[in-house]
Amino acid sequence: MIPHILFLAVMLSLPTAPATTSAADRADQTVQKPDQSALVRARTEKLIDAFKRVKEVKKSESSSASDQAANAKSFAELDGFFARDHFVSVAIEPRRAKFSDAQLTGFRSLFWSVVQLVAYPGSGAFFREAKVEIAQPTQKGEVWTIDLKTYVPSEDLETVVGLQWKEDAGQLRIIDVLFDGDSLVRDYQNQFARIVDKDGAQALIDLLHKKKAELSASEAKAP
Repeated sequence: MIPHILFLAVMLSLPTAPATTSAADRADQTVQKPDQSALVRARTEKLIDAFKRVKEVKKSESSSASDQAANAKSFAELDGFFARDHFVSVAIEPRRAKFSDAQLTGFRSLFWSVVQLVAYPGSGAFFREAKVEIAQPTQKGEVWTIDLKTYVPSEDLETVVGLQWKEDAGQLRIIDVLFDGDSLVRDYQNQFARIVDKDGAQALIDLLHKKKAELSASEAKAP
């Protein structure tokens, strides 16, 4: 199981070029002040708890409707932990000029809808099963990084998930996620740039439309 915290590179099944945090950058990080460190840790613990409350859609129609209603509330809560506008803007920043205003509006809405449908349930399942060790937060400039050392016994899988927090609109919110040192934001940029360069901005929007429709249909089914 891969921790699908906003991991659209897996969702779209596209190859991406890894972007790692350099040793120099890691060495430049310093331990947070106690009060800030405690706040970052507290936000991280609340995030994990919020993920655990996301329900898997059951096989019966009645429980599916109930779970979807509960998840709508959980999704809204989880949205508050992420700097949504940052993720949306940075994801296509290198190719922003290739989007019309209408296409950009469509991308903004579709992108986060798919993130919710793919990442939130996947992360919920992951954190309910994984053993998680939260490391000491570190600071570099205005960004705080906290590593989650995770282990899934059933798959004998170890992964380090790094959450990067920054103050946004008066609250600490996540601006990037690192999977074993690889930046999710860079993965977004790489995969989206490949699609836009090859087939245009509309092709990316069409892919997201298709994925959202597939996920919505899957949730609506009640075998």
